[in-house]
Formats: sequence, structure tokens, C-alpha cells
Amino acid sequence: MKKSFLFVIFLTVFTGHVLAQTSICGSPSSIENIKTAISEQAETKTLTKLEAIFSNKKLILAGEAHYHTHTSYLKNLISYFAQLKGEKGCIAFEFAKRDASFSEFISKVSEAIKAIKAEIESGNLDQDTTIQYTEALESFNQIYNYYSPLNQAAVSNSLNTYTVDHKDHDFDGEASYSDRNKAMAANLEELITTKKCSSVLYFVGKAHLSTSLGTTDKIQDYLSPSLLSQAITLNVQMTREATLPFAGRSWAGCKPPSPSKPVIFKSEIIEEEVSIMPFLNEAMPQWIDYDFTYLLPNS
Repeated sequence: MKKSFLFVIFLTVFTGHVLAQTSICGSPSSIENIKTAISEQAETKTLTKLEAIFSNKKLILAGEAHYHTHTSYLKNLISYFAQLKGEKGCIAFEFAKRDASFSEFISKVSEAIKAIKAEIESGNLDQDTTIQYTEALESFNQIYNYYSPLNQAAVSNSLNTYTVDHKDHDFDGEASYSDRNKAMAANLEELITTKKCSSVLYFVGKAHLSTSLGTTDKIQDYLSPSLLSQAITLNVQMTREATLPFAGRSWAGCKPPSPSKPVIFKSEIIEEEVSIMPFLNEAMPQWIDYDFTYLLPNS
């Protein structure tokens, strides 16, 4: 039985996303620095702190762990961004660049989910194909459940949404990390230079903002000097990613503080060797790779 065109497209898109595994271990001095940052912001409104940091920035590269960071806090970040930047601010996502808005893309995801469910429930598929469709359905649901709330937050705040990854990232011959980073940088820059957006908040996997995962470059390497000077990297980080495998290893028993509300601080207060998102037995991004860290509560 032939797979639908939509299914083939979405299968290669979504199964291509790497599930990041987050684990942190901090030295005592790093932990104390985080505690101090949390204490200092206890009476400070999050919006006030973000305004001081975001006010003159046109591009905010927010590194997150796909599917695993609590979307409620990412939605709050979108709302803060809207309050600070107004309706000419835009939200961008790490999917292949399309002429259609991200809202239309999410709608197609929903349609694909319905189509795959119908195929599975039809009883016309052999066992192997049923397994394949079931696995694909799980991936599609994961994408929809994570990104749909973020899209809704952008729409409810009257922000335009865009996808900015390499145009060929959807297909089997997906682009290399370097080609993707170049494309993302160019597409983000185009949104700003063509005045489609006065500023952009871009949610992107952390590996695209750090070379310590073994990649040779990052998005920042391809931004023009003028835009780079108006950009910041934001490490969106939870002290524990509870939905991840090996979640018990988070912080490796270092007993990190978990804030009662999101706090933001310069990443330089954390020692350079403190890792933030290791794939087991591999190199890992470090706090120092980011200008600021947006530390989220565990709940």
C-alpha cells in the first residue's frame, strides 16, 4: 500500500529530530553562584530582568531541548517577548523554511496525524507497516504536543511565526549541520533585514549554538557582524529534565537549586567546565557557550 505524500514528508522531518538528553554537574562554587542569582531575583519581576537584557537586541537565539523543556515556561517567554517587542516581533522555529506560516505547518501536522491513525485503524496494513506507522504516529504526536502550544502562544500574542531551517532538511538527503547553520543564519537575517520582523526569538536545539557536541560550527558563525552585535544566545535550562531517560543523573547528585520562578543570569558566573546537555560518553555544550541562562523551575 502506498504511503501518502504527506506521510513521507513528515516522517523524514520528525524522525530527524534528535532527542536531547540533559544532565548537569556543577562544582560547589558554581552552585553557590546560581543560588546567589536566584536569591537576588527573588523580588524582581521576570519581565523587568528580561527587558534590561532584550531591549536593544534584534535576535534572541534560545537554545532548548526539543520536546523536553516544559512548554508552559517557553509560552511565558513568548508572552514576555511580545510585551517587550510588540507585534513586529516574530517567533521562529527549527523546521524547514516554507512560504506558509508555522500555524499552517502545525495544521498539516494535525492532518497527518489523522491520516496515519485512519490507515492504522483501517486494518489494511501488514504487521511491519503497522509498526512503522505506529512509530511515526508517536513522533508526530510528540511534535504536535510540544510545538502546538508554542504556536498558540505566538498567535495569541499577535506575533508572526516562521520556519527557518534548511529547505532540504525535510527529506532523506537532509542537509549537513554546517549547511543547516548557514541556512538558519541567512533566513533569520532575511527576516530582520527585509523588515518582516523588528526582532526574532528563535527556539533552536542547543547543538546549533555550541560546538562542544562535536560539531564544527554554529549559527552565530554565519551571522553578519552587524546582526551578531545585536544578538544574544540564551540557554533555556531546567535543573532536571524529568521526561528524559537517565533523568536521575541530572546534575550528577550535585543537589542544584531549583528556582520557584524562572531566573536569568549571565552564564559566565558558572565555571566553564560545567556541562549542560551531554549525550552520554560524548562531548557536551557548556554554560559559557551562551550569553545568558534562563533557568526554569522543575515543576
